[in-house]
Amino acid sequence: MPCILNTGVAGAGCNPREEVGRGGGGLADRSTRHEGRRPRKKSPETPPSGSGGSPRPRPSLAQGVQREAPFLGEGPDTPPPSHEPRGLVNAALGGGLCPAVCRASCAGGRAARLTGPGPPLYIARETTAQSEHAPGQESSALLERSAPARLRPLTPPTMALGLEQAEEQRLYQQTLLQDGLKDMLDHGKFLDCVVRAGEREFPCHRLVLAACSPYFRARFLAEPERAGELRLEEVSPDVVAQVLHYLYTSEIALDEASVQDLFAAAHRFQIPSIFTICVSFLQKRLCLANCLAVFRLGLLLDCARLAVAARDFICARFTLVARDADFLGLSADELIAIISSDGLNVEKEEAVFEAVMRWTASGDAEAQAERQRALPTVFESVRCRLLPRAFLESRVERHPLVRAQPELLRKVQMVKDAHEGRLTTLRKKKKKTEKGKEAAGAKEAGKGAGDTKAEEEEEEEEERVLPGILNDTLRFGMFLQDLIFMISEEGAVAYDPAANECYCASLSTQIPKNHVSLVTKENQVFVAGGLFYNEDNKEDPMSAYFLQFDHLDSEWLGMPPLPSPRCLFGLGEAVNSIYVVGGRELKDGERSLDSVLCYDRLSFKWGESDPLPYVVYGHAVLSHMDLVYVIGGKGADRKCLNKMCVYDPKKFEWKELAPMQTARSLFGATVHDGRIFVAAGVTDTGLTSSAEVYNIADNKWTPFEAFPQERSSLSLVSLGGTLYAIGGFATLETESGELVPTELNDIWRYNEEEKKWEGVLREIPYAAGATFLPVRLNVLRLTKM
Repeated sequence: MPCILNTGVAGAGCNPREEVGRGGGGLADRSTRHEGRRPRKKSPETPPSGSGGSPRPRPSLAQGVQREAPFLGEGPDTPPPSHEPRGLVNAALGGGLCPAVCRASCAGGRAARLTGPGPPLYIARETTAQSEHAPGQESSALLERSAPARLRPLTPPTMALGLEQAEEQRLYQQTLLQDGLKDMLDHGKFLDCVVRAGEREFPCHRLVLAACSPYFRARFLAEPERAGELRLEEVSPDVVAQVLHYLYTSEIALDEASVQDLFAAAHRFQIPSIFTICVSFLQKRLCLANCLAVFRLGLLLDCARLAVAARDFICARFTLVARDADFLGLSADELIAIISSDGLNVEKEEAVFEAVMRWTASGDAEAQAERQRALPTVFESVRCRLLPRAFLESRVERHPLVRAQPELLRKVQMVKDAHEGRLTTLRKKKKKTEKGKEAAGAKEAGKGAGDTKAEEEEEEEEERVLPGILNDTLRFGMFLQDLIFMISEEGAVAYDPAANECYCASLSTQIPKNHVSLVTKENQVFVAGGLFYNEDNKEDPMSAYFLQFDHLDSEWLGMPPLPSPRCLFGLGEAVNSIYVVGGRELKDGERSLDSVLCYDRLSFKWGESDPLPYVVYGHAVLSHMDLVYVIGGKGADRKCLNKMCVYDPKKFEWKELAPMQTARSLFGATVHDGRIFVAAGVTDTGLTSSAEVYNIADNKWTPFEAFPQERSSLSLVSLGGTLYAIGGFATLETESGELVPTELNDIWRYNEEEKKWEGVLREIPYAAGATFLPVRLNVLRLTKM
């Protein structure tokens, strides 16, 4: 069984407190648990070395959040239509088209239960050889997912469902009836019908088919002389076998290969319970690879629940789905259903326009001609009013597909007029007045037949309709804001320095201690660090956590673990890869490393990259223009370095650059305004407040305005064109006159005009022990604190 070790510090080389004692600082001690693994007990907070007092209480994220963050990308769940149980088989999944009906389990009884986390998916039944319950005391089980071999004990229906005594007896009688019918089927008793599909025959009972399916009932009543034989065309014999098996046993096996055929069969034969099971199965397995197919299937079978779920999934990931080849195969109506949604997760309307143009230009000559004819209608769903004037003139108006149709040019001119504030003539649409509607209703009901006055009252008025291209309602994804993302063991909090607001992004406590975080140019957030010990892996049981933040669900996703656990390392990214550079081993000896691990974001695999020219830890790693920069740190002799080198993944080589003016480690570094800024940190003589800037084009370091206080582990963040400095450790004097390392949680910004640092916040909650990243997040998904 895997276990988790608390490795906030591991020896002298990885102890931030020791660094502070020598004039340095480090990351705060943090603990974590990992999803799917055994959580460990959280170690108590310890005060800084030499403080002699209790640690300052840290506010809890749970205390700061009063409610869950609303997810405005999805509307409220519409209550599913209720279906009265028909006939003998009434088992259905809750939350679907039919209410959940569970069977009693007693003598020979069975309970429908959804089992198995993945394909194949079974609805298994449990039977007992002898009854241990009197009638009315039977037990039943709610439909729920569980491992096939771990069926949970059945619970009395009075506890699980709160059923009345009469309802319990009714369910018990249904169970006995189904058991008896299945027994007669197995022994070939009273069989009066043969269902033929392909080359196979299925003897059964007409009464069972007619009771469970309006389709079969109508077939039998329409042709009573041929009721003994029922031929089903265009249906696979295997599908028919599964349907009949379900009608007699409430058991069904689902997987990706069979669910579509069963879904279509349930729709054709009008069996709502199988239909609902298939819908739930497809909803839970929506992914980028199948969302478009599921969306079209929902429309084809007129299943609003499935079509809406798939459409919402597509809208939330529109930029990724629009690159798929299946996207180009959508019909005009299907495309309009997607791009007309307010919940489209696009930051700019330009992405919608480009997707529509790619769709129009795809396919053979005949398909392109048909799509060009439909383009004026599709174009109404592109909110051109949200496009910048420059893009409208340079890209939209000059596009060959737009210039080829005068109607589209008129629409573009209408948008340009709206940009200039000129009123557009609105389309007129006839609309009946309330008085006219009442008269029409009376006429249809026969109440006003021959009444000429009612006919005269059918008045009409004209309603002015704004063209769709002038719709300036923002899409859901257009509420992105530049925020400072604070990641700690308590959770993740986003801070808006412009509005001075904090938002709760995640309450997850999976983040490991002494982690390192990274945000990519695609705005993806990763965290690496900590230590995970897997007892089952005898050869190499130690690995480190590697997590990715899911912006849509506000959760941390477990990624393939870091194969070589280490501390005081750096993270960088270039060309769809993430690099783990240097650090110190979390093993015996705590050896300083020059190795570089590479994670391929396309194949989801770890590998080794070219090693550094020297061993280093406590350094800074930055990424810019698909290059990885390594700055400062400490070498094998624990002396601070002023070295700087850059890695080019296209050339597979490291190159040394101009060294810093001050050798340092555990300092703040960021790319701001196309230059690299470093500030504060630890030197061989103690803490420093000095700062310097590196001009990438000139390969030259120059002095920069020093930070107001000597600190280590200072964080520099470039956000919205402003340079911020956050937190870190400083040596402060206590009341007794003793100097102790103290963690600070304040925020500073650099004033470009006055060339000085200015305080923003003296203390920001939830920043203790956190790492900080500049991230763009949708504030509609977050909860304001």
